[in-house]
Amino acid sequence: MDNVRENIVKHLALLTKATDGTRLRDQDRQQACAHYCDIARLIIDNNKQLAPVILNIVREAAINGVFDCWAVGMASLARENVEQKYLEYGIVALALSNCRGDFREEFTSMCLLYHSSVYIGVNFDHMLLRLRSLFPKKFARIAHRFIDLDPSEKSLAAIGYHEVKTSKGIAYVVIN
Repeated sequence: MDNVRENIVKHLALLTKATDGTRLRDQDRQQACAHYCDIARLIIDNNKQLAPVILNIVREAAINGVFDCWAVGMASLARENVEQKYLEYGIVALALSNCRGDFREEFTSMCLLYHSSVYIGVNFDHMLLRLRSLFPKKFARIAHRFIDLDPSEKSLAAIGYHEVKTSKGIAYVVIN
């Protein structure tokens, strides 16, 4: 467990170094993505034992805002690569960002992840149910409320977004 904790701290330090507050610098994007995916995989693989440790490390590092952008980024990667693992990593990012307590950004990110899951044919609600037990009760309550919504309330249109293809991949843009 100590070795896993050390790896998490190392990856978080590198992730923090690649950001300027809450935004990822373009030149560090690919390397930071690899560090974040390693963190998410460690959390998922080590299940309930590690999630509270990670939450404490994130709180100590005061980088909660970074995880909001990772949830959105993972939605794009899942859609581009047609891979479920990025949806799981996005859920982990949502749970980590939930340390802050503002549900609005998490709800938008959940909708983006949901949209990607529909596109690649994965049941997002089942995945959310499976992973919500890794995190604090507050996140579990938010996840449960999201699952109870009608699919139309989880759509991109419902949150005022649409999907566009850019030179850097899939992006989600606010409808004007």
